Amino acid sequence: MRTTVAVLVVLALLGPGCSEMPEESTAPIPGSTTERLQRSIVVDGADLEVTLEVTIEGSGRSCIVIGSAVYYPRAFSDAFKQQFRCAYVSTRMFTAEGSKTIAPEEYTLDVVVSDLERVRDGLGLDRVVVIGHSMHALMALEYAKAHPERVSHVVMIGMSPRYDADALQQSGKYWETDASAERKSILARNMAELTDAVLGEASPEEVVALEYVARAPMYWFDPEYDASWLWADVPFDTELMGPILEGLGEYDVRRGLSDLKPPVLVIVGRYDYVVPHFLWDGVKDAFPNLTYHLFEESGHTPQLEQPELFDRTLLDWIAAN
Repeated sequence: MRTTVAVLVVLALLGPGCSEMPEESTAPIPGSTTERLQRSIVVDGADLEVTLEVTIEGSGRSCIVIGSAVYYPRAFSDAFKQQFRCAYVSTRMFTAEGSKTIAPEEYTLDVVVSDLERVRDGLGLDRVVVIGHSMHALMALEYAKAHPERVSHVVMIGMSPRYDADALQQSGKYWETDASAERKSILARNMAELTDAVLGEASPEEVVALEYVARAPMYWFDPEYDASWLWADVPFDTELMGPILEGLGEYDVRRGLSDLKPPVLVIVGRYDYVVPHFLWDGVKDAFPNLTYHLFEESGHTPQLEQPELFDRTLLDWIAAN
């Protein structure tokens, strides 16, 4: 069936930046950096019309950042955007009407990978750096496994290699044994403020954002960090979130690694109590080419919490790989 994948491209207005990328670097994402524009990309292959939002900004080496086209441009530094020209791609989960494009139980990692390939092809890109944060990092990894010829490097930030019951137990134990009394007190206060009255007036999507912000002591090095600005005006579909998260219980990060050709960079935070860094113990060696960094003053979002260290680590790693 002939299908339209409409990619809404917003080109941000940024100043020039110099890149120190190797000559092997792919051509930048097409489009002027001095104007804003939108365009649609027509492809064949799916049964339903799919509209995915994409924000493009920056200058330099081409990359794709998976997740939300609204949330993730806020999470990377201006210095990062002077080295990389990124397409921030919203998955169907992070669109307002994602569940209208597919039955929630049919939304799988394979669908995400297929969508990403259509966007890459629609943007006219050859080989790109693929970046994912949190659960979007495993989407980046699965895309690289499926299309190794299209990916030069894989960057996984704040990702758990396991999503089974044991990983959840390890997360809870880490919080109980490692978190300070201050962190626990702040969390208790924040959660107490999420009264039934407050939650009752919120939409399902707003409830997710409110609870994320309230759990700051578990997500951020600064236990008082207010992440509400990151979630402002971010559309997403909770009907798709549930099933794909539940399906990750059987996820095995080591499956298909024999097909993985690009080098992998893993960056995790010491104060991430949702994704404990030690879950990577015993897993790292399964990768053919993996570099691992633990940021000592970060929680779940190192690229925002320690941006200078993140940018330097990323650039040095790409130059060496």
